[in-house]
Amino acid sequence: MDQNKEPRLDKSWRSAMVMVGIAFSIPSSFAVPILIGYLSDKKYNTAPIFLIIGLILAVFSVAMAINTLIKKMNAMK
Repeated sequence: MDQNKEPRLDKSWRSAMVMVGIAFSIPSSFAVPILIGYLSDKKYNTAPIFLIIGLILAVFSVAMAINTLIKKMNAMK
């Protein structure tokens, strides 16, 4: 038996780790652009223009994160 061989992770463990990564990335992908937009509106005394831009960017980044999740899950099959 070769003892130098690295242990292989089974599919369920890899799937769980992908889900945990996405679980942390989606909230931050959503919150950061909105927070930046809110703070920019407050600093420059504008209407919710930057907040709306931040919301649009947040939705786009969450969609990209979900797309990445789907690609990773399909690659594990």
